Amino acid sequence: MAWGGGAIHWDIVKLFMQCEILLYRLCFRYFRAILKGAFL
Repeated sequence: MAWGGGAIHWDIVKLFMQCEILLYRLCFRYFRAILKGAFL
């Protein structure tokens, strides 16, 4: 399968980057909650 132009590829890359950022934020919030619970 060949890419039909670079625009489609960049859309996919942007989508993955957005998903990664959301996951990092979620994990950060989760770990911070665990740390707060551990220290309180």
